[in-house]
Amino acid sequence: MVTDSETAAERVAKCLRSLADKFPDSGGATEAWRNVDDVAYALSQISLFTPRPIKIIAIGAGFAGLEIAHAVESGALPGAELVIYEKDSGIGGTWFENRYPGCACDIPAHNYQFSWAPNPHWKSFYADRNDIYNYVQSVAEQNDLKKYVNLCHKVTNAEWNEVKQRWQVTVQKMDGREIAISSPGVVEGETDETINTDCDILINAAGFFNNWKWPAIPGRQSFHGDMLHSAAWPKDAEKSLDGKTVALIGNGSSGIQILPAIIDRVQKVYVHIRSATWVTTGLAEKFAGPNGSNLVFSEEQKRQWAENTEEYLQYRKEVEDSMSSRFRLYMAGSKIQEAARKFSTEQMTRKLTEGGKVELAKLLLPTWEVGCRRPTPGNGYLEALCSDKCEVVFGDVAAFTPDGLRIASGAEFKVDAVICATGFDLSCVPRFPIIGRNEVNLQDSWRNNPESYLSVTAADMPNYFTVIGPASPLGHGSLIPSIEFVAAYICDLVRKLQTQNYSSVCPKPHIPRAYQKQSLAWLDRTVWASNCASTFKNGTVDGKLVSLHPGSRLHMFKLLRTPRYEDFDWTSLSPNPDLAFAWLANGFTIEEDEAFYNGGKADLTSYTQIFKYFHHFRPCFGENNELVDFYSNFDKNSAGAPIPGVPKLDIKRMVDGGKRISFLKPTPPTSAGRQFEQRMRVIGVYDKGKRAGTVVQTETDLVDVETNDVYTRVVGNNFYIGQGGWGGPKGPSAEILTRPNRHPDLTYPLITTQETPLLYRLNGDTNPLHAIPEPGRQMGFKGAIIHGLWTYNATLYAVLVVVGGSQAANIKTFEAKFASPLNPGDKATVQVWRLGHYDSSGFEDIRFAVQNDENGKEVLTNGRAFIKPVRSGVIHKM
Repeated sequence: MVTDSETAAERVAKCLRSLADKFPDSGGATEAWRNVDDVAYALSQISLFTPRPIKIIAIGAGFAGLEIAHAVESGALPGAELVIYEKDSGIGGTWFENRYPGCACDIPAHNYQFSWAPNPHWKSFYADRNDIYNYVQSVAEQNDLKKYVNLCHKVTNAEWNEVKQRWQVTVQKMDGREIAISSPGVVEGETDETINTDCDILINAAGFFNNWKWPAIPGRQSFHGDMLHSAAWPKDAEKSLDGKTVALIGNGSSGIQILPAIIDRVQKVYVHIRSATWVTTGLAEKFAGPNGSNLVFSEEQKRQWAENTEEYLQYRKEVEDSMSSRFRLYMAGSKIQEAARKFSTEQMTRKLTEGGKVELAKLLLPTWEVGCRRPTPGNGYLEALCSDKCEVVFGDVAAFTPDGLRIASGAEFKVDAVICATGFDLSCVPRFPIIGRNEVNLQDSWRNNPESYLSVTAADMPNYFTVIGPASPLGHGSLIPSIEFVAAYICDLVRKLQTQNYSSVCPKPHIPRAYQKQSLAWLDRTVWASNCASTFKNGTVDGKLVSLHPGSRLHMFKLLRTPRYEDFDWTSLSPNPDLAFAWLANGFTIEEDEAFYNGGKADLTSYTQIFKYFHHFRPCFGENNELVDFYSNFDKNSAGAPIPGVPKLDIKRMVDGGKRISFLKPTPPTSAGRQFEQRMRVIGVYDKGKRAGTVVQTETDLVDVETNDVYTRVVGNNFYIGQGGWGGPKGPSAEILTRPNRHPDLTYPLITTQETPLLYRLNGDTNPLHAIPEPGRQMGFKGAIIHGLWTYNATLYAVLVVVGGSQAANIKTFEAKFASPLNPGDKATVQVWRLGHYDSSGFEDIRFAVQNDENGKEVLTNGRAFIKPVRSGVIHKM
């Protein structure tokens, strides 16, 4: 029970004492803090990093609110009590409220879901509203999240109490209506029942897309027919449109979805368009079916994904990669932007011409770049515009009339119903007063200039967090990963409050302002700053781009992954500077105290995991594990006959240059009862110049000694760095294998650790170049590098997985050139292009490359393989 006069320190000290009472034999207390500081004294009686209980209030039960609920339910915020207030009568947020005809998500369904609740059973590539709504209900029920939600409760006021270090929150009970409006001055649906409560943490998870607005057109209430809004659609209202004459205002996302959904129902529809817009194919369209249509998944495919979670994850990663790799589309003047504009112009013109409305192309094609407004996939929209039932009316609507609408020219259009697809208020201004420190009302400070830090925190608003606030990645890809990263970031800050003796956290006053200045300066480089009216600028042409993050989603995720605590002011519960480390507590960890009180039932050896980072290995070893000098041993065992006219080459400066392996016969899984041997010969030595070096080309056959059959043949190039210039032949130029000028069709991750080369060398390649830094540094590298053959073999495996179904019999040849090394710990991506060309045995010509994710360099290039595909478009992973 919190009393009106109780300070934050008094409340927390009492709370900590109650925790200490559970461990009466914890070794007493630090007597030096008795009578000096109640909180410090209480802390000295509990374990290090014991999270003190806190109360969280979250506003909204859409995806963002449920993510917070999952964080609490899964233990990411131990000791947290959570209450979610939702103004509507059901959970789901945007997907509860929006139910207009054709309502769907233009993000691929398999990437519009929680990472912790994957759903392999989506019906189609792009999910409709009902499927998403049902997914949300299912996730909430299966994860027991509904218990946190109070439906039909609308937060109407929040005020920070500096003495208590808590938010005082006013909640209005609603009358049970399905969709409630939360907007300044709107009290419709509120009852007389008011709840006054408080919390340590206030999280605004209301989102952007549910504060809908009527168009600013005079005379709306004078219209005698049916007045509908896309974001407040009555159940089954589309049936009332049968055989009617309808006006549809707006050509944004909802308007583009509504028209094809009602065109067969209505007698006539007037589509009122104020400005041109790009109608594009969907995101990740190459996965969406023929011509970007909405692919319907077979029951067999859904079953396969449900049974093979690794395969399903790989598919989702492929689709996600397709979206993330397109961010440069939004950079003004980029090549991908130019290509997108050319493609969109051609496909819009083609569809309108085929529909007999070529004149519409001149009116609908924008002068600004693709993406200035959110690209709008429009399956069926352009075709519906070409229908005889449809008449397009360009320009502003001047007024509503009792019988319809009047445009600026004076022409009136008489209709039975008006559908307003006019979107939402995206001004970022909170819908109720939020009074922070120094009596600052966030409504006032954000009305003209919404400054936030990383879209999450605001100046003068301690312990207040927004999920998808100003400066969010709204313009690019799925919002669900963004919600998850923001929630994790909030949890990180809150855990620090709980465990390190702080009562509140707030960004330093200059931080949100500086962050916004950086954001706006960077956003000037993008197409979003072009001369178009967009939701990103709250419906204006010249508004500030305050709603968008200054970079890609991946850029934001990296920022959120590592909080900069120095950008915040932290209010200590023990303000005496001498008590800054009172949170070190009783000198024991939670695990130690649990072991003591639970009879040793706790793991007190977790720290031994760090031992894996201290490698005890021999840089060189022989067959009997004896220490040897690798280089002298290599020279002794491989000296052979000298190559006439070629100087002795230094093995210490040799790396792989490239290899081609041909599988001539199926290799048996065991050599038991048979004898195989490798037979190698030098087939070429080429002088590439003094600075470049010498290439020694070898051919190695795997041969059955008894039959003399060759099973595999490897042609390899060993490159001796800086050892050329001896006057030998330069040799033939390497064949350049071109690959398609498009994004890869398939990708596969290569993830290495510091241990990767140490484990791989156990195969027998004990070159210290892959174990200790000195040889690599002598060759111009940063230190030890990963075996080129590890990269080669891992890539062969990856290509075989994604194309050949992991079947060894499905690969005929594989070749690549080594372009740059991987360092231990690097992450890389195998990129695969399918050419669709097959040999007489059904093996497809494949191109591939490996790109280092850390520096963007190609690791393997000039890659080619002949693979027999298992199933087109389906990813297989073992």
